[in-house]
Amino acid sequence: MKWFQCYAFIILLFVVNARCEFTSWRLPNTTTPIEYNISVKVVSKSLYQISEEFSGIVEIKVKVTEETSDLYLHSKFANIFEIVLTDVRQKKFPVDFKSIPERELVHINSFNERLIVNEYTIKISYASKLRTDKLGFHLSSYVNSVGQKIDIASTQFAPTEARHAFPCFDEPKFKANFTVSVTHPKEYHALGNMEIASKDEMNGLYTTTFRQTPMLSTYLVSFIVSNLPHTTIQRKNFTQELYVKESGQPFVKDGEQFAADVLQKFMETFDTAPLPLTTMKQVAIPNFYFNGMENFGSVFYNEHRWFYDPAVHSIDKLLSLKALLSHEMSHQWFGDLVTMEWWTHVWLNEGFATLMGYYGTEMVDPKSNIMQQYQTDVFMNAMIVDEAKDIRYMSKYVEVPEQIMKHYDKIAYDKASCVIRMFEDAIGKKEFKKGLDLYFENKSFKNANEDDLFKYLQDGIAFFREPDIDVKDKMSVWTGISGLPVVNVSVDYLNGLVKVEQKRFMSKNTRLWPIPLTFISSSNATKSLYWLTMKEQALKIDGGWSLQWILFNVNQRGYYRVNYDQNTWKMLGQVLRRNYKTFSWENRAQLVNDAFDMARTHYVSNFSLVLDLLHFYQNETELSPWVVFDKHVSMLSSRLSGFEIYKNFENFMKFLLLDQRKKVLKEKYESPTDRLARKMILKNSCDLEECSLDENDVDLRTQYYCGLLRKNQDQIVIAKVNEISDIGLRSEVFRAFGCGTSGVLKKLLSETLNTKNNWSSSEIKVIYESMYRKSSEGFESVLQFWLENIDDVAKLLTIDGFNDIVVEASKFANTESNQDKIRTLVSSGDIFKTVTKEATEENIINTNLWFSWHKDNIDQYLQQYNGSQSRLFGAGFLILLVVGFTLF
Repeated sequence: MKWFQCYAFIILLFVVNARCEFTSWRLPNTTTPIEYNISVKVVSKSLYQISEEFSGIVEIKVKVTEETSDLYLHSKFANIFEIVLTDVRQKKFPVDFKSIPERELVHINSFNERLIVNEYTIKISYASKLRTDKLGFHLSSYVNSVGQKIDIASTQFAPTEARHAFPCFDEPKFKANFTVSVTHPKEYHALGNMEIASKDEMNGLYTTTFRQTPMLSTYLVSFIVSNLPHTTIQRKNFTQELYVKESGQPFVKDGEQFAADVLQKFMETFDTAPLPLTTMKQVAIPNFYFNGMENFGSVFYNEHRWFYDPAVHSIDKLLSLKALLSHEMSHQWFGDLVTMEWWTHVWLNEGFATLMGYYGTEMVDPKSNIMQQYQTDVFMNAMIVDEAKDIRYMSKYVEVPEQIMKHYDKIAYDKASCVIRMFEDAIGKKEFKKGLDLYFENKSFKNANEDDLFKYLQDGIAFFREPDIDVKDKMSVWTGISGLPVVNVSVDYLNGLVKVEQKRFMSKNTRLWPIPLTFISSSNATKSLYWLTMKEQALKIDGGWSLQWILFNVNQRGYYRVNYDQNTWKMLGQVLRRNYKTFSWENRAQLVNDAFDMARTHYVSNFSLVLDLLHFYQNETELSPWVVFDKHVSMLSSRLSGFEIYKNFENFMKFLLLDQRKKVLKEKYESPTDRLARKMILKNSCDLEECSLDENDVDLRTQYYCGLLRKNQDQIVIAKVNEISDIGLRSEVFRAFGCGTSGVLKKLLSETLNTKNNWSSSEIKVIYESMYRKSSEGFESVLQFWLENIDDVAKLLTIDGFNDIVVEASKFANTESNQDKIRTLVSSGDIFKTVTKEATEENIINTNLWFSWHKDNIDQYLQQYNGSQSRLFGAGFLILLVVGFTLF
């Protein structure tokens, strides 16, 4: 009996010990950091060559909130020499410590004495190595004007890599004050979040100490050791310092001025939450991991995003730079001042910053008309991503670092910005802005979750009027459901009744959204708002029997698609023909985009309704509708390529485009969006009839090289691209490769295996894409090349990269021959995964379904409208005559 009791006691001890082993990725809530004192030392192995080893000491003042003998911090790759634990009276506690590398933790145990609720200091001495993967505290380099290699040591801590540079509480909710000192070789200088407090020399090294930060999360701490020179701009509220290598300085002037202007504008806009800094540092780093990183007071960028030369670069690069700078500057509020509690709500940072990237650009440069790019590049792209069956919802919980990194996706950035903008429109701009002011006033230097945002937006409404919307009730549905809705509209024109029905687009899921339906009609041009919360609802429209058309989602502020009954699609197409400016440019782009996507998914079975919408492009001048045209018509062209119907399709495109081409070739455009609209028109029309383009027209570089490749001048193009070092400019040339003739395509494909060209794997991917997207002939050439060179292509792209591009290419397999080729490819060897084979087959099935739904209808439509120009005119005149008769 005693033996059994003893045995049971041993088992119990074992179980208790097992439970004490920490297995979560989250830190316990028994300890909270108050402030850090971080000292990091970097040394040289030779002039401008930084040693990979670095050392550090971190002192963390913490508050123990529950009695415990176990402390946990994050640490990654560090060799910890010593940990000293003391209380406020400098009493030293004997501790044992152990690294848990599989959880990126260090466990500290005060085994002789439990720690009562009190403040303590943890002092940790450690050493580690600078990384080469561009994360954590890492090395990069550049070559200066005299050919000398210069090393840089800089940080990239988001989302979970501060733990590499110093042991810490590496979770966003553990905000603290940071004082950082960096010891570095004297040929370098150091930068941190804050202004320099002191700089001391000892033993040939400088120690630069920075002023203490406000309350920050660890991922926003930053420091860099470099010799990058800087320029300075003074603004009303701050000084801006821009650090960039000497050879890049002539190409950053546009961005430099804009960055200072947009930060000043945000300071004025969010004046209820002033930034506690006097200097904003913008640092352009070679080969930086992200396009930009919003470290508080010291924003890091990939340097290539800053470089803009109007004599060399297309105007869209400047617009992209402005949106990026606005995005990062707005993060000083959305993310830095107010930080999400946990990565579940990373969209509170990135969704707002994405939207502010465009709002900020528009505030500083109204002539940019950049919201046209927002509609096509953010809004419409978010919808495509969001239609996937397995897509996540906005506020999905994650815990493992790899999952957290993947949360920085199109849902957090693009979809979130669309949902935010939709509620801004539904709530009212002044009410929404008041809500944000309250959000900053109450949560600055603190953490927030979505409920905090909902509360203050609700208070913003209440400040101006009696609340007529429960923000949390409605907005939480959008953050908690994946996918997006489509609203089906059916109109009874005789009685002025409209039936609206919602469902998840591309899914049988029966979840419902609270949708802020907005609409205008022939009877009432003033926007009306109705919240659709049920599956379906009937609406009575003003005007009754005189109703001729109705349009939903005014200016496309709502994050939902709209599908109309066949008669209403016809009516909307007729309105566009009569006077396309009846609808805003947002709605013109929306109508065409929704129509093509409804046909793609068989919500619309009569493709002639889609093609009928396109006639207004004979007069269209705005960018957003033209980007939509380019996206969908390019895909339609690829689908029809190789069939007899293609000649009629070309004739139809000529009817739409050639007069527009004459106009834009004659005129000179200054507005960025006008220049880009011209680019879209010429991109599509120059494929139909050869254009005479200027080699120095920076907006038309791809089209110019397309013309050379059509004339079999491939060697000139290859020589030219190999002369160019700017990766953006090289990409513009590579995108022209799909324009080559059959013989040229084969030559260009063989050049992708020529190592002398020094083309990167991402550039080779662009070449392949330009070919298989362009035409059936291009697709066939690429597939044959892949079949003949499977192993070599897999080495170029990596096995995962090869699998990904094959799945994408399978969407363009439009003929039986091409479909057989791609099936043969994915069945060859072990390179292609089961999931790749399944996705490829699904794409082929979808393509064949599309042809079964639409090919005959398209063929009939194009035959009818393309017998001759006179037949086209006659058909159009007849429709207008019928419409005119209907009006009377």
